[in-house]
Amino acid sequence: MSSSSGGPEEPQAKRRKVSSDVIVISDTEDEEDDGFYEYPPNSVPPPTGTPKSESGTALARKLNSLSRAISPPLANPNRGTNTTTTTTTTTIIKKNTSTHTATSTPHRPISGPPNQTRIPSPFTLTTVAVLSPTANHATTTLSSILRPPSTHTLTTIWSFNYLHSIPFLRENIPPASSPEIYIVHGSWRSDDPRRLKLEEEQRNDERIMNSGPAGKEKGKGKVKLVTAYMPEMFGTHHTKMLVLFSSSSSSSSQRRDSNSSDSQSGKKEEKNVVGEEMAKVVIHTANMIPFDWGNMTQGVWESGWLPLQIQTQTQTQTQSQSQTQPSSSDEEKVQKHPPPSRRRIGEEFKASLLRYLAAYGSSRTGALTTSLQRFEFGAVRAVFVGSVPGRFKVGECEWGYIGLSKSVSRISSVAKSPAIASSSLFSPAKRGTSEKGGGNEGGGGGDNGGDTGHFIIQISSIATLSQGGGDTWFTPSLITSLFPGPSKPKISIIFPTPREIRNSINGYSSGGAIHLKNKSVAQKRQTEYLRKWFCRWGASREFKSDDGPFGSSDGEEYGDGKNGEGGMRRSGRAAAAPHIKTYIHFYPGDRRIRWALLTSANLSTQAWGVIAAAGGGGGRGGGGLVIPGPKAREDERTVKIASYEAGVLVYPELWAEDGEEAEEEVEMRPVFARGGDDEDSGEEAQDRRKKKKVVELRMPYDMPLKRYAKGEEPWSGVNGYRERDWLGGVWEGD
Repeated sequence: MSSSSGGPEEPQAKRRKVSSDVIVISDTEDEEDDGFYEYPPNSVPPPTGTPKSESGTALARKLNSLSRAISPPLANPNRGTNTTTTTTTTTIIKKNTSTHTATSTPHRPISGPPNQTRIPSPFTLTTVAVLSPTANHATTTLSSILRPPSTHTLTTIWSFNYLHSIPFLRENIPPASSPEIYIVHGSWRSDDPRRLKLEEEQRNDERIMNSGPAGKEKGKGKVKLVTAYMPEMFGTHHTKMLVLFSSSSSSSSQRRDSNSSDSQSGKKEEKNVVGEEMAKVVIHTANMIPFDWGNMTQGVWESGWLPLQIQTQTQTQTQSQSQTQPSSSDEEKVQKHPPPSRRRIGEEFKASLLRYLAAYGSSRTGALTTSLQRFEFGAVRAVFVGSVPGRFKVGECEWGYIGLSKSVSRISSVAKSPAIASSSLFSPAKRGTSEKGGGNEGGGGGDNGGDTGHFIIQISSIATLSQGGGDTWFTPSLITSLFPGPSKPKISIIFPTPREIRNSINGYSSGGAIHLKNKSVAQKRQTEYLRKWFCRWGASREFKSDDGPFGSSDGEEYGDGKNGEGGMRRSGRAAAAPHIKTYIHFYPGDRRIRWALLTSANLSTQAWGVIAAAGGGGGRGGGGLVIPGPKAREDERTVKIASYEAGVLVYPELWAEDGEEAEEEVEMRPVFARGGDDEDSGEEAQDRRKKKKVVELRMPYDMPLKRYAKGEEPWSGVNGYRERDWLGGVWEGD
């Protein structure tokens, strides 16, 4: 199929009938499964008349009969509300008409010594309204993300995602704004149910907009669907990103959005407009559907509102002087022009982002790249880490795990590490084996790499990593490229157990967004070799019974996120099942962070790439998982990536001033729920107080980690679970 169609012929999606009126559609076996598109998950409610347990009834009262809103509030109350819905096929919590709303809670850094600057976390979590304020420390909502500076209105929204709900996105747009909306998706087949649903929502949205005040101005506020180029059979458009544009209110009426049909090809040069314009890039982990922004744990990175480049502002200085400037309440959200010597990091981010967008083709994202080129990214403190589908020479590749490895190798604290300073990142001779490369088990044991610390992978999906289920990719490719020296860090993989899913806020419904297949012989073999690294999602929770999301083991409500016995540092998020994806490298002791990645990429070769011989021949495996033989020449080595992904890498030295020694002056440390912050004592804490800057990083999980107990298994949606969740439902499985 031609590139205009989006990709090759797609294999038939599997259909599983749950009832006479509900069809659950899942991805094919080798695709990355990322939840069901607004179809009820395959959980089953209790039979009529079956009473719930006493603890379940009490917990329902704690949640006020589930009457508290769990999604961001409607931007305009006149647009209507959704009421609590009961179906005959599933138990689902939905937003209702309660006056309690989810609000964003900004990160207020912990106060430190007078000579120390505390920098708020570059990552925030999404607000979960049923959790306590302490557990919602350093969180945000979709409506807050979409809110422009006070004197501005949104003019354009680009939403990149796997799953979309146009009505949900529209509900969270400020009422004063009627932006053009571009929905970038990967449903290239004309009969794809997700695409058909999007097209129907687009038609309905157009009817609604044409009937309102915005309809008086032709073309204003329309939704346009953009189908991503999908050349790989098993690839997905998994990126979760928003690019927003705003303009001062007084000039918005004079502005015609640059992303018109004439300029979408990128051929028409965009003209400067009267009044100050701003742009913002948001990289996150949530599908653009209500379920993901409700009771799941998600992560968000925001660039802040970026101004026009200085030369662009100079051209319109006369007109801009008459425009109203953002109020003081918006100052911290609006990025200033940094000195020239500090712009390099942000400009590199911009260049990487523009190269990523160029991979879609100018006919799809040309207008967006043209618009973004006009803005100043110098204040951004992050590295863009993405994946785009295709085959790339290893030495030239900047995507997937190869790109991440190259970015990590440039961090000074990593480059100076004796464990890796003299190593070649991609030399086959340096590659480890599955037996030696894994470090010690899970969250237990000490470091086996001395200076190499602790590498924690936390994801919501683990795909098929090799055809036979053996460790032919995870350790030899991913781990060895990130840590190429002879010593490897301690490794942990955080993935929820069935019991944690049952007792999450959504019960089994949370499991519809969390994927690991553990049914075939090869899948079970993969699970077995990963088991030594598996750790629970909520380490501070000791289940005495299936008592729901707020059951406790120490007599206090879990949602408070308070410190527990034995130095437990609580995130306050064990009740909200994870859809966030983080890869964090800690120094020994887990009190300081060397680098951290927030990304849409789960643990899969489709997302991160796999080394393949040139042309795809001569290797072992198949079905897209081609591993080159040991005698493959270096110039033949290519990496194959199937999916689109987007993430941001942060590390302490990004905040170092010119001339500062990053390791001496700046450090990054984990922070947890308010009341569970990492305020330790002792010699290390005394040394920490000498640092000029401390960058705080909001953690989504509890620490120290807790390994799976004997007999515990990772959640696997293909398996059936007959134990009832705290809402009374069961999970059918395949």
